[in-house]
Amino acid sequence: MRSIGGLLVLALACGGPAGATTVGAPTVQAAPPPIDVPAQGTLLRVVQRGRAVLPGSHDRVEVALGDVTGGRVRVAVSRVGEAPLATADAAQGDVVRFTLEDHGYALAVETMRNVLVGDDWVELRLTADAPQAAPATPVVDERARIEALLAVVRGSGIVFVRNGREHTAEEAASHLRDKWSNAGDRIATADDFIEQLASRSSQSGEAYRVRLPDGTERDAGPWLREQLAALPQP
Repeated sequence: MRSIGGLLVLALACGGPAGATTVGAPTVQAAPPPIDVPAQGTLLRVVQRGRAVLPGSHDRVEVALGDVTGGRVRVAVSRVGEAPLATADAAQGDVVRFTLEDHGYALAVETMRNVLVGDDWVELRLTADAPQAAPATPVVDERARIEALLAVVRGSGIVFVRNGREHTAEEAASHLRDKWSNAGDRIATADDFIEQLASRSSQSGEAYRVRLPDGTERDAGPWLREQLAALPQP
């Protein structure tokens, strides 16, 4: 700094003073994946008709199973309390894929066991799927599917046997609707409706039976699943 003719002149070096720090653009960090999965995946065991929170999902995502029967099991993956992200009728070796917040995941059915005493169970392995996002799962109106199934029951002409007592098809549809209403948010899908409400008595645990117009008598659960599968796809 020097004075020329009474004026104060400040000389600045073009590159700034020695030792000055240059401030760069802030670093942008990628958002963490919604489910933390180790490289080898995560193994979990779930009993039939049971639910389990997926490890690493921070208690936000769960898997629900149906009955283990005929070498197959119904698998549904969903955010807790919400509609399924993916559902599949899976056999041992099958993989159920789903997408969450643009991250792909795979749930492989590694082991399926039928046991003589206690509940049957399934071992599932959760892994991160390929980097590309999996195809979006079509949105299904599950409430409409349940309503359509109740309409099938009402018009079927069956005799509905509950705890040893016979009821008309109209009475059966009304009873199942009442159970559905009382269940509230616990029933997210038509499969949940059949599995948890329409297959057996909640009081005795005894399986519901249906007698068809030709005299054939069957467990209600498998018969209802057939009627559901025959409904027009959304």
